[in-house]
Amino acid sequence: MRYILVLACLCIWLPGIAFEAPAAQRPAVIEAQPLITDLPASVRAVDGNHYRAALILHDAIVRQDRPRADLELSATMVDGAFHGGSGNGPAWRDIRIAADSVPTIDAQGAQGTLNLSAHIDGEEQALRLIIDAEASPIEGPPDIPNLALEGRWWHIIPGPQHDAYALTGSYRLLHADASLRASGTLSGTLALPLAPGLWDMGHPAANGIDWTFHMGELRQNWNHARLAQYTIPDGPQDLSAFHGLRIRVASPQPRHDVGLSVWLREHSGGWYYVKDGISLAASENEALLLWEDFEEAEWVAPGNHMDSDFVLDVSAISHLAIGVVNPLGVGSIPCRLLSLEVVRCDIPQSEPAQVAVSGRLLAINDHQVIPAAMFGGYAPELPQRYRPGTQRVLHFALTDHPVIPRQRSARLSRDAITDATALIRRIHDQSQEDGQPQLWAHLDGRFRSRRASGWLEQDASDEQDRQRRAGQAAGALNNLLSENALYDAAHWSNISMTDDLRSRLEHARQGLPMTTTEVMELGRDLLHAAYPQYIAPRPAYGPTEQFIIDCQGERLHPATYFRRDNWREYLFELGRNYGINARKAGHRAVMEFWNEPYLNWAERSRIHFRVGFFREDLAEEGGPVTVKREDGSIDDVIPYFQWVRARDDEVSQTEDGLMVIDTSAFSYWSGRGNGYIYDQMYEAIASGIRQENPEVICVAGWGFRWQEDHWAAWDMIYRPTIDNNIDLIDGIHEHHYQGDPSDVLNSYEVLTAYGVTAHNRWLHGYNTETNDLVDAPARGQVDVPSDVESDNVKNYRRAIYNLRDILYAVSWMPDKAASRTVIHHDHTPHGTEVAYGLMRDLRGRLVEGTSTDDRVWVVASIDGSDPAAMPPEPGQRLVVMLFNDHRLPREVGLSLSPPTGTQFTDGAFQARTVHDPSTGAIAVERQDFSPDADGHQLKLRMQGRSALLLQIPLQGEAGGPAEVIRQQFFSPDLLHMVSPHEPLETSITLDPEVLAQAKRAWLRVLVENVHPGAAQVRLGPHQLELPAAFTRDNGNRLFMIPVPLSALSETSPLLFSLADQHSAYRVAMASVVLEYDGTER
Repeated sequence: MRYILVLACLCIWLPGIAFEAPAAQRPAVIEAQPLITDLPASVRAVDGNHYRAALILHDAIVRQDRPRADLELSATMVDGAFHGGSGNGPAWRDIRIAADSVPTIDAQGAQGTLNLSAHIDGEEQALRLIIDAEASPIEGPPDIPNLALEGRWWHIIPGPQHDAYALTGSYRLLHADASLRASGTLSGTLALPLAPGLWDMGHPAANGIDWTFHMGELRQNWNHARLAQYTIPDGPQDLSAFHGLRIRVASPQPRHDVGLSVWLREHSGGWYYVKDGISLAASENEALLLWEDFEEAEWVAPGNHMDSDFVLDVSAISHLAIGVVNPLGVGSIPCRLLSLEVVRCDIPQSEPAQVAVSGRLLAINDHQVIPAAMFGGYAPELPQRYRPGTQRVLHFALTDHPVIPRQRSARLSRDAITDATALIRRIHDQSQEDGQPQLWAHLDGRFRSRRASGWLEQDASDEQDRQRRAGQAAGALNNLLSENALYDAAHWSNISMTDDLRSRLEHARQGLPMTTTEVMELGRDLLHAAYPQYIAPRPAYGPTEQFIIDCQGERLHPATYFRRDNWREYLFELGRNYGINARKAGHRAVMEFWNEPYLNWAERSRIHFRVGFFREDLAEEGGPVTVKREDGSIDDVIPYFQWVRARDDEVSQTEDGLMVIDTSAFSYWSGRGNGYIYDQMYEAIASGIRQENPEVICVAGWGFRWQEDHWAAWDMIYRPTIDNNIDLIDGIHEHHYQGDPSDVLNSYEVLTAYGVTAHNRWLHGYNTETNDLVDAPARGQVDVPSDVESDNVKNYRRAIYNLRDILYAVSWMPDKAASRTVIHHDHTPHGTEVAYGLMRDLRGRLVEGTSTDDRVWVVASIDGSDPAAMPPEPGQRLVVMLFNDHRLPREVGLSLSPPTGTQFTDGAFQARTVHDPSTGAIAVERQDFSPDADGHQLKLRMQGRSALLLQIPLQGEAGGPAEVIRQQFFSPDLLHMVSPHEPLETSITLDPEVLAQAKRAWLRVLVENVHPGAAQVRLGPHQLELPAAFTRDNGNRLFMIPVPLSALSETSPLLFSLADQHSAYRVAMASVVLEYDGTER
């Protein structure tokens, strides 16, 4: 029997959560109004009254003792009004074109005089520019260079494509100082300017506007875009009475592999967009885009993509744009805009989201607890008051000593010593007494010079000197913590100590087995017992870190492969010793190999392309690249590296003018050649670790998102690293900044699916840097609006970013996300307190939660039930957190039940984030409440992008086996593009025992660019439609869709297909999740 599954009313599950699936179809339009009444009249040709001129005056700037440089100028005429212009060039600043100098510039050419001013040698000076140039129409697409050869690794904003004419001619630059005069050739372009009520490119057609977006045929960086921009007249315009846009576009060359994107700019400056929102698969296409479909246009906006509140303000829209974002060499995209309307739709009023926490213990793919290492820090470390589960330490020089949390807690800090001078004096005096610690002989060398200069006789001169002395004393004493000399019992006979401490001391004195960590803790406790008035005890609680991530190697440094001929032996031995020292410490160590090798090794800084690493004497243009070795061997030839003619004088090059490139690289990040280097080094160090200590967690990776650039990073470097070292890899590391963190977390699904289906290994994702920060080393700076730069907004954005990132991870994929370390949390201390203060107690065993809204997330746990992440307070408590991921407020009904064997008791409270849009500030409101012993219900209205915490102490103790168990089974076919000619036909193999016990089942699928009604799925005899998912660049959407158990078999066939006249979509991962009762197995 065949039938259609209707999704809109069904409930789906995510880890710990059940949701209603979003609708696959669009709502009905009940009213439409043209946003632009006369489309053909909204575009005009370049003429003498309407243009934007860009001029390059070649060799116009004279620089002392340096070659002449070009001067770049731009000038604008809008509807007959000359607006002057500006310029830039080396050594000159604040270059301006006066508005009172009007040249003759039109489709025939550019002639006349422009009056300039510029700061030269620190003084403002006047210049006069005379130009004479001819104009010729630009017929074809703009030239797009090879990024690797030309050194262009990133576009901050989309490149212009509205140039209509090319200018060629001559210029004369006049100045009172003869040394600043210049003359020469001129080149440039003429284009349409931005002007109210007009587009900045295109041609009027009988019934619309014609555009051709020239994308080129060469692979580019992912934010390669061409777009036409429109300035709303008399703007900004209030569109809040409408629900969205309806756009009709004709496609003379229908195609499924590319679509049109639509941008909106709010008055404050932030751009939002819908990527590929308009299909070009039919000769005539219509798209209905709702305001809620628009997302931040990260790095693909014609201006700034950052906003102060994550909400597109449709009450003040100032600009819109239509164009193409596509780096895949798709050629030229002709299209005609037929209509552009604002619409009201028949959108039913949404019912409150119903959220329930059942109290049943949950296990997901054998993972039963909140991963405490998701709450970690780096540069600086996250403070202990937030109960961090990990920290990250970057070792610029590779080390064979893992950092151990308990050892760091045992070591004395400067603040742990109250009076260093008195302490050292006391240690010195004890050297003459029997039955006292004899430490002076071990410290004398460190303090001899200070004693000779009166260090022991003179008190600290000021607070700075006191702090300095405390640090010196702490350093000296820390060197003794693991020395046997500390444990001669005769030296401690007169010291008062606890029975436990005396027993541990005797244990050490007899030479019984102890880890180095236990030895150091004993040493610290002895020092406190001997000098309690000067040395603070070890903290009563903590350290809370389960492990420290030791990152071996820094992006600014070249690979060990280049720096040591014996690199393989060196790394293997270092790995062996690291494993040995981790075992001696009695602690689980985590080794991350290299910080961001994707970046500086590659085109951005070209560290690995320095010609000094290579045999320059063997260099030939187009030839292979051989590594220089001390023994003169020529065996090390790096695949994909090649000698080419140097592009300029700035790059590292041979005397013959040859430089090195990676022929596989098309963007700013590492290609396959660097992958060859990294994979061999990783194999060496990880093999040494594995040989000595298989318990060490080894984490490989490239330090950026593996879905980067349409999954090119996965194909080119991440997957080869996994394939080449699978037996040595426990996890893969990544860094993500800004954007939507769910895109990166969802990519963990592909990582785990690939590990399981290709190698039978469950691979975890390790984030080792993240925050709501512009990733300047990779991206360069961006024009950030002043309101986004305010302290209030920065604290708000970073609080929400970290809440959203972590709560998504622990609710949707606690079985795949192993750790997360926030960077620079100290830059916004209030935002850190809001986010990590709320999540402080989100630890312990997972508890089942459900929600009827897939944008209202819930995660629940029992704090005090995970032995590796215990709280400082006794007892257990149910901790529930909700996050409203809608950008607008949402009504929520919440129902809580206590875990089996427990009851709710006194001391409960709730806390929520509160955002003040008028100031940008975020705060936390806390309220105590008294739940019933057997449950609690609550109705509330949650702000958009806000979090809610409920914490309820428990009477009794929860524990035992999981009551709800879920297991996931993957298709081996990943990252498949579904088109009319290439459906995805696959199958998923299920465990027959689990299938026989299953109570419920879901199709868990990760998709990209699913247009409404486009994606059809057949599971066995059952047919269904995937929900719509407009996904941003490098974005995706994870769905959990309930399916009847009758649709499944031990080998369950799946067919994903594309409906007629729709754009292609990607199925990144497909799987089936089965749930069964843990008490029955």
